[in-house]
Amino acid sequence: MPFGKYFAVMVATALKFIGGPLTGVSLGISLIETIISTIAGMMVTVTIVAFLGKKVREIINKYRKVKPKLFNKRSRRAVKIWDRFGLIGIACLTPLFLRLSAELYWLFLLEFQSPKSYSGC
Repeated sequence: MPFGKYFAVMVATALKFIGGPLTGVSLGISLIETIISTIAGMMVTVTIVAFLGKKVREIINKYRKVKPKLFNKRSRRAVKIWDRFGLIGIACLTPLFLRLSAELYWLFLLEFQSPKSYSGC
């Protein structure tokens, strides 16, 4: 069993979702193995960000020289989207407009203190 190939697909998925399937095809593993490795890579990433996201944000804020503005153009736009469309709006519009990876999406949800029931999906 080529565990190294599976791990490569998981790491590629963790960095950018499309990287997983492309890596699976390029390494010549089967479709089912690629799908399972891609799902595993996404779930590992989501789990890590969900459990460590707040701690990472605290560490980043600890070393910032200038405290970021509470309200700027970007945060106001995000709050408008949150107020108007809720979690579903953020989930649908983030990949379209901001082109953020899944990790940044989860950090975004943690920043706005999403309810626990939503952050575990």
